[in-house]
Amino acid sequence: MSNAYFSLASGNFLESWTNIARLSVNDDWSAVPSIIGYLGDTNAGSPTGVDPRTLLAAGSGVIDVNVNQTNPNGFTTGGVAEFHLVDPTIALNGSGTADAPSIILYLNAAGRENVTLSVDLRDLDGSIDNAAQPIAVQYRVSESAGWINVPAGYVADATQGPSLAGGVTNLNVMLPDGADGQGVLQVRILTTNSVGNDEWVGLDNIKVTSTPIDVGAPGRITIADATVVESDTGSQLVFTVDRAPPTPPTSPPARRYRAMWCSRRARRARRSRSMSPATRCRSATSSCR
Repeated sequence: MSNAYFSLASGNFLESWTNIARLSVNDDWSAVPSIIGYLGDTNAGSPTGVDPRTLLAAGSGVIDVNVNQTNPNGFTTGGVAEFHLVDPTIALNGSGTADAPSIILYLNAAGRENVTLSVDLRDLDGSIDNAAQPIAVQYRVSESAGWINVPAGYVADATQGPSLAGGVTNLNVMLPDGADGQGVLQVRILTTNSVGNDEWVGLDNIKVTSTPIDVGAPGRITIADATVVESDTGSQLVFTVDRAPPTPPTSPPARRYRAMWCSRRARRARRSRSMSPATRCRSATSSCR
């Protein structure tokens, strides 16, 4: 299967589904690099209207894709589907069987930070159906761990309707610090079985970017050249040693280092004996809002 981890150090991860020949057999993702779709058949009770952000257990169900589809208005089999439209794409649709269909991106973020996902959520369903079709983004850094929601990675309804299609919602989110530097990084995009008839949501123009982890420059010791002439009366060698201190990162991520600075400021304020409690509180928080 196509679960080889794409190295973000080699460049951005891109997928726009223009090569329709790669998905030619149902449930076979072997020709699509670093992406697999899953049915999400994880609850025998077939609940409806479940918030996908509450689904954090490790499992994603069986591998799934219905290939070579052409009519989002008429194809009603839930799960993951490939649509040969003028602008081809794959899409998600919940159902009684597909409780939480998804795709998973397999990424290697070793030496990388500021991992950012961008995806176009396309409303493909122009039928009379008008479900609230949610989308959530989650990640994990292990093959078997539970999932973690990505802040701001949730859309309550990615579709219009009834009888409307063509809308596009761009979802652009940066993964939390826990994803930085991880050699095993999985990103899941999922929906759930909505109340009423579900609608197809395309996942198109997928892009994952990152930046090198900025660790600064190490310190350096330099010893100048020196010479000595030996004699029977003794000799002396004099040389100069210069030490350059380490250079801190030039542009550390604000989300990480601002929090550390604020924490140190708060500790200093709490230790101060010359301020009243109210003044200490204001000093610790006024610059960290």
